[in-house]
Amino acid sequence: MTLSSFLDSTSLGIFFYFVFVQSFYIFLLIMAVPEIVRRYREVRYENWDRLLFSDSAPQVTIIVPAYNEEKCIVFTVNNLLHLTYRYKEIIIVNDGSKDNTLEVLKKTFHLFPVPPRIPPLLKTQRVRNYYRSQEYPNLVVVDKENGGKVDSNNAGVNVCTSAFFLIIDADTIVLDQTIQSLIRPFFMSKNMIATGGSIGIVNGCELRGNRIVKIHFPRQWITAIQVIEYLRAFFMGRQGWNRMGGCMLISGAFGLFDKKKVVEIGGYQREIGDDVDLVFRLHARMREKKEKYEIRMIPDLCAMTEAPFTWDALGNQRERWQRGLIATLWDNKKMMFNPRYGLNGMLCYPYFAIIEAISPIIESLGYVTVLFSFLFGYLNAYAALWFLLLALGFPMFLTLFVILLQYISFQWYFSFADTCKMVLCAVLEQLGYRQYLVFYRLLAFYKWMKGECSWKKIEREGFKDKKL
Repeated sequence: MTLSSFLDSTSLGIFFYFVFVQSFYIFLLIMAVPEIVRRYREVRYENWDRLLFSDSAPQVTIIVPAYNEEKCIVFTVNNLLHLTYRYKEIIIVNDGSKDNTLEVLKKTFHLFPVPPRIPPLLKTQRVRNYYRSQEYPNLVVVDKENGGKVDSNNAGVNVCTSAFFLIIDADTIVLDQTIQSLIRPFFMSKNMIATGGSIGIVNGCELRGNRIVKIHFPRQWITAIQVIEYLRAFFMGRQGWNRMGGCMLISGAFGLFDKKKVVEIGGYQREIGDDVDLVFRLHARMREKKEKYEIRMIPDLCAMTEAPFTWDALGNQRERWQRGLIATLWDNKKMMFNPRYGLNGMLCYPYFAIIEAISPIIESLGYVTVLFSFLFGYLNAYAALWFLLLALGFPMFLTLFVILLQYISFQWYFSFADTCKMVLCAVLEQLGYRQYLVFYRLLAFYKWMKGECSWKKIEREGFKDKKL
């Protein structure tokens, strides 16, 4: 085979791959629209007070793993304590922090030692002590030896006395009425085992006390483009799968789970990609037991998290996300095209494997093919244009549609200036930002093959009464 024919064959294969990918994205978007419309109509008529003061409203335990979080832990705890949902328990798991996280908690919330309440259900690193707040009896702090986020999640589940628990990251600000929004699907269906909500980016927002008083579009371009990614993920991807009953991912920064079902599968098990791994195993377990179940994502903006504001932190975050996805897919490879797992095995798993996991490899190969074709004089301008339109232009179009969708529905950002910035970000995302992340997503394969499980902690500014 000559170099010319090899490059032509490779280009043709990449072309059809991207046709397939973009066609599937259109399909997800079509599925997402009625789901968003349905939820938007529900929100307009929901009586939150009725749910809030109902005697049948269950207690929800909020678990917050914390490692070296002295900058934001007080803000986070105050935010949770002042949520309007009455029946809540808050568990902070200090994972052997090397800073003053525990001391700050002791001083601020007047903690005193208490004995453990129940025998542990899941194995974790040794717990050094348990504390309760004198001012807030529903605030419990678990001080344990360092074992990572997964170990902290399991330690929190061990202490949880509720039927439902909500896992959030320590840098997450929960919006009011959020717990009501997440618990509502459990009232609507007895088969519900997990729910998740949309997450926004707090960078740039105006904070006062323990609340976000006004949502602003981030001023830094690196965080502004991440807003676009979040919108696309929550409004298109997850709502599209929601419509088909194949929600395979609930963000690790914010998810409500049935404790009994999580304990049955052994709790959290994977340090990298703990969120996607847990949901994959829940699906597999329920399918294998042939039990009816539902896992849903709601499009409501439920929480805000601090996004990486440096290029190095952003790359490390996306490499970790990709490595967690690859590892989860490998651990659950029995689901691939397996009719035993229904829609999850026949469509959802293949989507994540063929599109989400290997797309950076195919995209990189496309760039290399175009470059070699140009260098050796074999470049077909027509074919190169089609590759750029499919790989870069079409995602830009989908993003613009998602921006419009959020503008006419939930309006996370609704000012004319914010809308203009989002449109510009949709363009800038394809011109360097995307290629930068492709490199880190490729790096994830290398680290996964090496068996690397560690990851760098993302630098944070912390929550203050200002615009971040």
